Amino acid sequence: MSDRLASDRALVVGGCGLLGRALVRSLRADGRPVRVLDLQPFAGDAVESLVGDLRDPDVATRACAGVATVFQTAALVDWSPAAHAAVHAVNVLGNRRVLQAARAAGVRRFVYTSSMDVVFDGAPIVDGDESLPYPARHLDPYSTSKMLAEREVLEADDPRGMRTAAVRPTGIYGPGDRRRFDPLVAMARRGAIWTMGDMRARLSHVYVDNCAHLHRVVEAHLEGAARAAGRVYFAADEAANFITFQRPLLDSLGLRYRVRRLPAALARALGRGGELLWRLPGPHRRHKPLLTRYTVAVILSDLCFQDARARRELGYAPPVTRADAHARTLAWYRRTYGGADADA
Repeated sequence: MSDRLASDRALVVGGCGLLGRALVRSLRADGRPVRVLDLQPFAGDAVESLVGDLRDPDVATRACAGVATVFQTAALVDWSPAAHAAVHAVNVLGNRRVLQAARAAGVRRFVYTSSMDVVFDGAPIVDGDESLPYPARHLDPYSTSKMLAEREVLEADDPRGMRTAAVRPTGIYGPGDRRRFDPLVAMARRGAIWTMGDMRARLSHVYVDNCAHLHRVVEAHLEGAARAAGRVYFAADEAANFITFQRPLLDSLGLRYRVRRLPAALARALGRGGELLWRLPGPHRRHKPLLTRYTVAVILSDLCFQDARARRELGYAPPVTRADAHARTLAWYRRTYGGADADA
């Protein structure tokens, strides 16, 4: 890392999240000064922590002041139709606030964390790449919100000002991933994990440190020739069925559980029915539907991507091998959830 880059302050919006923390670790390891904007304080003396809401223009302005690069990882993740207003407010309008504040502050580089969901409309995707178009209609408000925000970021790229790019992570996993692991552990401890269909559908996954590294590679290529400017890149390590991917982690806890499966046709009917019922007036609208068209489709359909563009255009290579990524995740899982080898 050059002396010039070492003096560049980076802002990580959403720095308390799984990916945000990995980015902070990577930046600090290279001696970069880091500021974190999040709804909660960031624990760590070497990082400047700013607590606030990215939708607040004053907060966004303070966060971007004196910053060379913005990594915008913050989002509200909710696929329920009940969340439309909330996800639009955070993921579209909030991101717009940060984008505007960064441009006004003279930020040089803006790297946006998008999602594989921006190109998913329920139809299977195998070996998907960046040539896939945005669908005419998404199945859920979250995917739409990420698509709208990604498009605004890419359109904001300015050769005479702030250069912008986006990274589309697939399913991020690794130490610290409580959002996906906690519900699985809870189900396994009750004796059964529920899934749908024949468990042949595959989902792309990316280890969190590899995803953070790609963000850093994209940042580096927003300088000089700026190969990454106005571009988007998928972050994907491997593809596997979601339950098959998680089972070694669950089995390491020594739990006795069964995998129960809803027939695909029944699952699709329940997903459609759950959304239709929620749209009817009544007190039930205070609760999100348990199943939606999106949650069913993402389990029953292949959703697989490749990172060939990042490798070809930017020379990206994941720094953590698949074997090491699995080993590190398993070690954290045992320590956190109390497996037989928790002290290892």
